[in-house]
Amino acid sequence: MGKSKKKQKQEKALITEFVKDCFDHYCISNTENLFDYDEDGHRSLTLFENGVLSEKKLNRAAKLLGMTADELLNCDKEAEKKWNQKYSFFALYRKFIFCQIRSSGAGEVYKERILKAIFGDDACNDSGKEKSEDIYKRMIDILKTANEKLPNSYNSKDEIIDFAYETVQFFSFPQIGELIGSFFDLVNRSKELFFKSWDEDLSEEEIKEYNFLATFLGIVDNYVPHNIYYDNLKNLIPVYRKEGFKGKKEEFLSIIHMKFCYDFTPWSCREFTENFDIAQLYASIYPNAKSCMFNFGSSVKYYDCRFRWLNGESEKQAMDKEETNQIVDMQSFLDQIDAEIERDMAYINFFEQNGVGTVLGWVKVRVPKTKEELNGDEVYAEKLIRLGGVVSKGGIRIPIIKRKIEQEGVNSIFNRLSVWGEKFYE
Repeated sequence: MGKSKKKQKQEKALITEFVKDCFDHYCISNTENLFDYDEDGHRSLTLFENGVLSEKKLNRAAKLLGMTADELLNCDKEAEKKWNQKYSFFALYRKFIFCQIRSSGAGEVYKERILKAIFGDDACNDSGKEKSEDIYKRMIDILKTANEKLPNSYNSKDEIIDFAYETVQFFSFPQIGELIGSFFDLVNRSKELFFKSWDEDLSEEEIKEYNFLATFLGIVDNYVPHNIYYDNLKNLIPVYRKEGFKGKKEEFLSIIHMKFCYDFTPWSCREFTENFDIAQLYASIYPNAKSCMFNFGSSVKYYDCRFRWLNGESEKQAMDKEETNQIVDMQSFLDQIDAEIERDMAYINFFEQNGVGTVLGWVKVRVPKTKEELNGDEVYAEKLIRLGGVVSKGGIRIPIIKRKIEQEGVNSIFNRLSVWGEKFYE
């Protein structure tokens, strides 16, 4: 006797949910070509279209996860956990993310929502509102001071709209050394499989492992922003060899970069700032880490505020359609562009010196935190700024990555595109 339609529908829903859980289990979200996103950024997976399994999507999900299609269809929990069992990084990374979220105040926001849902608005105090009002007042004072050096920075007759602020802060994660060490296990294994492919074919298990690492780490070609999965890699190796690469491990970062590092911020924990060796080690695989450390350390000291003037100078400076139509010759147009660039650069320079600037109609203001608000973080901020500063004063070194320029770089792009063709995913 066949399964009822209700039973079939339930099984399809379970399979779809299992596939989504597999991605969530490893904190993988960079799967734009598999998932659909609505206007609010909510993710959905249409694995069954009109009740019929999309084998293309199933096979793609299996490839990204380093699993088989059957393991996904059977909701194989053991298969889901295999990378978690092999690499200690994932358990540590989930702890890192949890500590980071908790320190950001997200937990307090969630608790406040629960209290409001049960007891109503009166259950919560107005501390959040009071804090926002206090930062707003301090921002106005800064604008008034800036007005003495840059006229029209503040005009009491103009209305401020869309005010918002954000900030970053440190949190504690004593296992940061273990986390970075385990992260290197992932990187070293992906590097090992990457270059092993240059000389021989990988086994089926090695292919699945490499593809999973390529997904999680976001192993991307330096010239064409596509993930390099095993089948792509085998086709790209002749291109790389032709360009002079020998298949040596030290060439890894000259060929690829890892998108995961864009969002991974180990320097946001206090223990990281106190360990030069950890910082140097991480920068050896993510050269941008040095500037990120410097910027994060600087940002910790401030609230970054932004707003727009309803009828302010920023809107008065914008050309309306009628003014644009009056620019009939190219030279006038170029002069207008030059004037706007010069004005924007003046705002940028003023912002660096005084903490007030305008970008695309938004006024940005840096409001210094008080000693109480910093709560000791100024010490870690200075340490991180030093790590991101000049080498002679305690800054870390970054590796030299060889990148081709001008025509050679263009040639590299076309050489790689000849492998991918018009298919962005594959």
